[in-house]
Amino acid sequence: MSLKITKLNNHYVVPYTQHPDYMGGIYDKNGNGIIESERFITVNKPTTIRKKVKIVHKSAVFIGHLTRHYGHFLLDTLARFWIFVKKDKSFFVGKDIIFIDFCHNKCGFNDPVFRYITNKLQIKRGSFRKILNITKYNKIFVPESSYSFLCKHGVLDPIIKKMFYSITKHLTPHFDDLKIYISRSKSMDLRPTTIYDELFRDLGFKILNPSARSFHTDLEK
Repeated sequence: MSLKITKLNNHYVVPYTQHPDYMGGIYDKNGNGIIESERFITVNKPTTIRKKVKIVHKSAVFIGHLTRHYGHFLLDTLARFWIFVKKDKSFFVGKDIIFIDFCHNKCGFNDPVFRYITNKLQIKRGSFRKILNITKYNKIFVPESSYSFLCKHGVLDPIIKKMFYSITKHLTPHFDDLKIYISRSKSMDLRPTTIYDELFRDLGFKILNPSARSFHTDLEK
């Protein structure tokens, strides 16, 4: 089992639209959403592709939704960044690296978290594009979401571990070398990040499960 890359010809990138439509991602000419481009919890409804769209005669790499929200950055953005570790840098030459906005906590390419990730993975940001209007590309490469892979197979692909080690190896230690990961394993909204707990524990993080008590009290545990 391994993470895969889906190649799509002449497809449309549609910006995210909130409630009640929940659209956003990649669609074919008939307006049907491509499941590989969807968020982990959203089922995109069919949409009408307007005739007046922006046409880009080149290839693109779809990296999903861009957000500064901590949990959604893990599940909706960073979950596809493994392609930068797996593929040789020559793969990205001449291709747009495209994102669409998330429905809340929108993030720009100068956001500190986003800058930190791209710097540690040595990614040049010159070709990054945020799609704000329906855009058609000749070819779109869609890396599988590592979140969906974990949900399907219940295991961590080695390339995901490699990516996380690449990002975290230069973290500046705090609290006498204590690194803390805030888990959502006890979340009541059916969207926990339990699948990441093992990975961060292997990286030397203390797993913190927030409670109704204060953050200070939780840290004393």
